[in-house]
Amino acid sequence: MANFTANSSAAAMLNVSSSRSNCSLTAAQNNSLNVLPLTLSFVIMACQLCNLIVFHFWRDKEPFIHLHVALAWTSLMSSAITCGIPLVRMLPRHEPVSVTLILISGRFYEFGTNLNLMILVAISVDRWLSVEYPIPYRDQISKRIVRRMIWMAWMVIILITVPGMILYFQSSDVRCDAPIREISSTGRSIWKVLTGPLILAFLMIFQGRIFVIAVKMKLRLIRAQRRTHAALRRPSQTMAGIVWGSLRASMVITLVSVVTQSPFMFDFYRYIRDPTLQRAFALLPAIQHMYSPIVYLLFFSQFRAVLRRGWGRLVRGTVLIISALSGVEPAAQSIPP
Repeated sequence: MANFTANSSAAAMLNVSSSRSNCSLTAAQNNSLNVLPLTLSFVIMACQLCNLIVFHFWRDKEPFIHLHVALAWTSLMSSAITCGIPLVRMLPRHEPVSVTLILISGRFYEFGTNLNLMILVAISVDRWLSVEYPIPYRDQISKRIVRRMIWMAWMVIILITVPGMILYFQSSDVRCDAPIREISSTGRSIWKVLTGPLILAFLMIFQGRIFVIAVKMKLRLIRAQRRTHAALRRPSQTMAGIVWGSLRASMVITLVSVVTQSPFMFDFYRYIRDPTLQRAFALLPAIQHMYSPIVYLLFFSQFRAVLRRGWGRLVRGTVLIISALSGVEPAAQSIPP
């Protein structure tokens, strides 16, 4: 992805150093620094475009689904911005333009990552309210309120991220033959706490509360099943199914994002010396942007229905086009309903 790795060494200080690089890459370096990140970025963009297309044709969406639409847009934006770093490396190097462009891409990637986490916080808050106060939530939630939550997430991230982006713009060691290495400083460490671990803490608080409510609900359901006959159990089971149907996808998306972002937020790189492991950790955030279509397919029945209809139309259109070009009338059984 953004090829950011933490560097606790103060040897680089605060100047952007690139003249020490000879800018000649081996095949392995080119694959690791340029080809692989670009490939992952294109895969992510394809996954998120798929999500956005399905969400677009998903009629009568619940208001909270628009938060997942916003999440898809931020992932798409982050992956597009990430392409800037390997693309600049692959172009002829011109100092200091190349370094500046890489830094701009890196800082905007940080902004997109933090925005992605804040949208996840909004999703967690929304799902928590839906189970903690289900009746008031159902009465008051609307697309307008969800849009306000999204705008609020943008404003919060702008306030806590942009000053750090400007102040610590050059606090990285940029080379054309190595990943970008952040230069450790007290001010930047404090800023990273505000934009990373603090957001993750809020995520875990709300997810923990949702988990506690879910466990209590399950225990009450088990006790009710022991006390009442089967006919009286069905409403409780139906309610529990509806609640969990809207929670599972959001919880999985959020928890995997926490796992993939934690190594960066808490500077685990300082404990890793092996370059291969460092690159593996550097690519972890790509996971959180790629697996969401699978989660939606597993837990959102309407997502599956829209995708199934779209796939059927695509197959029908393809068969008709091929038949028209070949002049052969398609068999009825070859065209899916």
